[in-house]
Amino acid sequence: MKRVLTASLVLALLLGTGIAAIVNAEEDEVTQDDLLKTKGTVHGAGSRSRFRTAYWAAGLEGDMKAVYDRYGYPSARYREDKMGRVEEKWTYIEAGKQFTFSGSKMTREQKINTRSTSTYNIH
Repeated sequence: MKRVLTASLVLALLLGTGIAAIVNAEEDEVTQDDLLKTKGTVHGAGSRSRFRTAYWAAGLEGDMKAVYDRYGYPSARYREDKMGRVEEKWTYIEAGKQFTFSGSKMTREQKINTRSTSTYNIH
């Protein structure tokens, strides 16, 4: 219940009051379909950017969702098609971690060195 209310408040702040009308205390989480209902209430470049992020996050599943719930939006995302298999890497510079996913399943977790002034180094 507490998580639902927190998610409702965050989304209401991100997207304006339009989202608050569709989120109720009985839902576990906001879906992409719920967000599409509020698309017409989103105005301005910043709001559209936050809407796209919220829509993307609502569609996450499995390990990707667990990592996103824990660390938030990654500092960097990289997607690569490797012979029909999509591999995605999320980097969290502040946490010093990089996660690699195949589909929605995590295949690798790495520590990264964020002390370098020019770029980060993967161990």
